[in-house]
This record gives sequence, structure tokens and C-alpha cells, in this order.
Amino acid sequence: MSKTPPPGPPIKRQPRQKRSQVLVQSLLEAARLILDREGQEALTTNHIAEVAGVSIGSLYHYFTDKDAIVEAIFLAEEEQSIRQRIGWAAEAIDLPLEEMFRLFIERIAEQHRRLLEMHKGLYLRHQEHTDVRRLADARAAPSADGRHAVEIFLQAWCERHVDEIRPRRIEQAAFLLDRVGYSMMRATVDERPEYLSDPAYVEEMVQLLVRYLRAD
Repeated sequence: MSKTPPPGPPIKRQPRQKRSQVLVQSLLEAARLILDREGQEALTTNHIAEVAGVSIGSLYHYFTDKDAIVEAIFLAEEEQSIRQRIGWAAEAIDLPLEEMFRLFIERIAEQHRRLLEMHKGLYLRHQEHTDVRRLADARAAPSADGRHAVEIFLQAWCERHVDEIRPRRIEQAAFLLDRVGYSMMRATVDERPEYLSDPAYVEEMVQLLVRYLRAD
């Protein structure tokens, strides 16, 4: 059962023209700037409009409130993260076992940590109602059997390094790694977000996954 109501649509109406798109982007950038430099308490719709150099009416034409603007920022960050992870997969496919997991876990932990610092309460709500794997699946080549993009990558990595790992049922191993890794990271964000900044904790996550796969 959800602990908080889901956020509403971040943008009331999609900007169609170039000028409108620039206006919406300026509002998002203004909100980012305020959060980075002044903190959550300084974030108001009037202040966002002032920093963006637009009227408050223009802001409310596209957004219902400041929370909707922050939600739009989180969604934009998720989109960027998905594009980055596609690049990481190309980088990681030939890496040794520990380096492959460390690359993903360190970078994903850093992304979560940065967004939590932006606005912890709203980011936790965003995470509760958003499955980033589904967003990634929508951007990747479709899988006829419903597998997630990360699961497909893990299977490809295991097949390429089959002589270095213990499990023989590669598809099953990829399923387990995807679900366990995703669940661990979600639980860390929800329950122990301070661990995201702890290199020792990140290393423990790496070793947990490595020891499942390692042949020796």
C-alpha cells in the first residue's frame, strides 16, 4: 500500500511551440538554481518566476504548483539517467565482474544522493510511485517476454563471461541480479539514504552481487 498519494501530472499542458518550450525549460532551470543555492525553503512559485524572468501567470499556465515543477525536474533527471545507463552498458559489457557492478552501483547511488539533496520529501514520493526500469524499458528495444532492459544487459554480460561465473542458467541469474539489485537500491533510498554516500556500503552491495556470480 502506498504511503503517500501519487504526484499529479507535472505539466498541465505540453508546450508545443519553441518559445513555450524555452519558457518551461527556464522555469525548470530556475527551480534547480534555487534548490542548489538557497534550499527548499526558498522555493516558491513567485521566486521561481522571478529567477526565470517570466510572469507568475506564465508559470501557472504550465504548472499547478512548485511541487509539480520539482516533479518535472525529477522526470527530466530520470530521462537523462536512462540515456546515461545505455552508455554505461556499452562501457561495462567487457569489464571484469567487480568493476562492472561497481560502475553501475556507484553511479546510480550518486544520482539518487544528488536528487535526495535537491528535495528529499518530494524525491521519496517520486520514487514510491515511479519504476525507473519501466521508463528504461520504454526507451530500449522492446522485449517480447517482458524482461527489463537491465536484465537483458546482465544476461548479455553473463553470456560473454560465462567461463568466469558459477550459475549455468544464465537467464535465471540475470533475473535474480536485476530484481535483487533494484530492490536493494530502492530500500536504501527509502530507509537508509545516508548509506548512499558511504563507499563501504556501496562496496558491500558490489560484493553481495559478485559473490552470487563468482565461480570460485
